[in-house]
Amino acid sequence: MSVRPTGSAGRSADAIIVGAGIVGAAIAWYLARDGLAVDVLDSGFAAGGTTAGGMGHIVVMDDSPAQLALTRYSQLLVDDLAAELPSDCELDRCGTLWVAEDDAQLDAARLKRDYYMAHHIPAEMLDEQQTREAEPELRPGL
Repeated sequence: MSVRPTGSAGRSADAIIVGAGIVGAAIAWYLARDGLAVDVLDSGFAAGGTTAGGMGHIVVMDDSPAQLALTRYSQLLVDDLAAELPSDCELDRCGTLWVAEDDAQLDAARLKRDYYMAHHIPAEMLDEQQTREAEPELRPGL
């Protein structure tokens, strides 16, 4: 499987992807994996635009059931892809930390944890000491 620059190998493309950021690259990868000849066009270089400016955090969000389903699916796709990535590819599963400043926010965090767990998404509560160990620069009392 390969993604060819435009016009290479003297044959026409089955698909032309405009933009070599994370979305364009993912689309090209899946099409090429399925045997299509793919050309990727970009004004710069792969992952050099908006993708380069992002933090690359793949996080499950829960503002709506649709958002939860889509973001969890994205996370699972990355997990599946990880086994096929070269060893020098940077992939760091660091998780997400929601920080509570008071009892109301702590109750909301517990509800979020329970909601995630009900949808088979790993989540845990950290006490103050565990939070400090996870993020030493946070202020005391969180």
